[in-house]
Amino acid sequence: MFRRTPLLVSFFAAASKINDDSLRHETLVEPPIDRTVSTWDRNWDKRDTRVSAPVERLGAANVSSTGSDGKRTKQKSISRNLLLVRHGQYNINGDKRLTSMGQKQAELCGQRLSDLGIKFTRFVCSEKIRAVETATIISQFIQPDAKFHHDPLLNEGSPVRPVPTPSEMARKPDLCYHEDGPRIEAAFRRYFHRPDADQTTDSFELFVCHANVIRYFVCRALQIPSNAWLRMSLAHCSITWIKITTSGRVSLRSLGDTGFIQPNMISI
Repeated sequence: MFRRTPLLVSFFAAASKINDDSLRHETLVEPPIDRTVSTWDRNWDKRDTRVSAPVERLGAANVSSTGSDGKRTKQKSISRNLLLVRHGQYNINGDKRLTSMGQKQAELCGQRLSDLGIKFTRFVCSEKIRAVETATIISQFIQPDAKFHHDPLLNEGSPVRPVPTPSEMARKPDLCYHEDGPRIEAAFRRYFHRPDADQTTDSFELFVCHANVIRYFVCRALQIPSNAWLRMSLAHCSITWIKITTSGRVSLRSLGDTGFIQPNMISI
């Protein structure tokens, strides 16, 4: 029996070596993981009263949220819902107008928005003809509070040099980003913010614009690097839905939804 001990020891030693080698192999193969979490800026829109309001105003706000029995009452959370629609398929050359399929895509998008049963309090589109035509078709299906209006800030452009940069964009001059970036950022700051203090119900706003603009908005709203915008893909007439609450929290309810479009009519 004692003579077998070295064999058993040798066996367990060999097994241990195999396990050690396996662990060492996994360690070498597994990529390093960055577990650091960036801090969320609660006052990203500069409208957080807890930060910008005077001390006495903050105290008054706390009193108003406390009931007569001394217990704090939970205030109703109001939200702004921004629905961003990319224009339909269009003729790349020539007048840049919608193709027949692009018109059909806009009709399907309009029907989808109508089926949601949402009443839009704001309807805005870019000045580009492909966006205007898409908005015109969609307006036939929904009942917004007012006719859509144009905003040049929503025009297509290059917000920031993407990372990684595709070879076809590597030679794009910095001037393009220098001119388009501030404009698109201005559009974000105009439309993306928490509900105003006097807003009492959830609001829904519709924007018809372009893929680059929408993807940049998503990055900025979620506070992820804005140069990641090209890592996303948006089909024509897809719907992206972003929700912003009174606390400033942002949630992406959908990104590039095309579930209402037949597969053979989806284009990018």
